[in-house]
Amino acid sequence: MHLSIAGDVLVETCVESSFTEVTLTGGSTAYDNSMVFEPSNQESAAATIVAAIDLAADTMPGTFKSISHDAIASVLGSPAKEQSRQCIRPWGFYESLINESRFQVKRIVVNPGSQLSLQKHYHRSEHWVVVQGTAIVTCNETSRLLHENESIHLPVGCIHRLENPGRIALTVIEVQSGAYLGEDDIVRLEDVYGRE
Repeated sequence: MHLSIAGDVLVETCVESSFTEVTLTGGSTAYDNSMVFEPSNQESAAATIVAAIDLAADTMPGTFKSISHDAIASVLGSPAKEQSRQCIRPWGFYESLINESRFQVKRIVVNPGSQLSLQKHYHRSEHWVVVQGTAIVTCNETSRLLHENESIHLPVGCIHRLENPGRIALTVIEVQSGAYLGEDDIVRLEDVYGRE
């Protein structure tokens, strides 16, 4: 059996398995004949479970849609380990709330005094809504101050940046739409953290 895992995982003693985009932060142990389960309900959407198929079949018969963390823990023999979908960045973090083929919704949290890179995208537009704090948004040659419950549309190709000039965390809901939404569609033009 070939098992493919993407995201933040720690892999130990897996035979005939292939892994992509692995970083070492989460956990799983000794599963040669394994299944990967990603819950579909919102409450446990941050957990990805890896379990031996024979143990899972004996312990969790029927549908996996109503599986609980306690049931997963009984299969694994230890407390269930959750994988956060938060992507930590030097300016704060973001997490994907909804990810479909032509749109994605993210929650972006920017630390006080921090900013994202000056960037553009070739394949997507973005719409930002400030839900907490105050933002300075640069779009091409214009900078604009946004407060809670204010928004801005960033068309495909515009050069933009998000900054938090305030003393509290800035939280923005971002709606991306376009033909391609991958993180590699970021062209950084300027970055205070030295990223390319």
